[in-house]
Amino acid sequence: MKLSIKTLCVIIVVAVLGLVVYIFITGGIHYTSDVSGNEGLWGGYQYQKNYKLLRDVFLKKSSQGVAPWGRLVLVPEASLKGHPGRHESSPESIAVYEANPQAAVVRDLGDFKYKIDVVGIVRRGTRLRTIRLDKHKGFSWFFGYVEDLTPYAEILDGEYAGKVVDITDISIYYRKKRGEGIFMYRPEEGVIALSDK
Repeated sequence: MKLSIKTLCVIIVVAVLGLVVYIFITGGIHYTSDVSGNEGLWGGYQYQKNYKLLRDVFLKKSSQGVAPWGRLVLVPEASLKGHPGRHESSPESIAVYEANPQAAVVRDLGDFKYKIDVVGIVRRGTRLRTIRLDKHKGFSWFFGYVEDLTPYAEILDGEYAGKVVDITDISIYYRKKRGEGIFMYRPEEGVIALSDK
């Protein structure tokens, strides 16, 4: 079967328009790769090491990004001060959430209300094992070239043992050299620390 020049041109135009629409809808072009084996990108964490929680934290479904939408994330209570750049929302405190979970997960911003998708609470002393580091690269209409890292850990004990979680929000981001390179993560003091077990 031979395609006419006109048919071939139509196919190419439709394909290009489809790509343009995709880029417009998603805000850019992005891809993710597993860089777990690159020790230099783990920052203050160590690959395949155990860490323990030093305080109770929320386990919630992520509301950020296009994919992987709904991934599980560990997030401290919103009242915890001193952490710049958290990506996820959380209830004000563990105590408020335990007293009234339905009310605690609704954030009221005046004209806009939204629900925080809390799965539960992961308790102090719970051990985690760092298992994966994803590197995201791409182009965004809003920010230009983007590149970031997401560290993941597996919960080793308790009610949520076996769950894989994003630990970005219980970590502090930094750069090796000021103003240069990709942001890496290290454990947030008072929230997570290397475990001796």
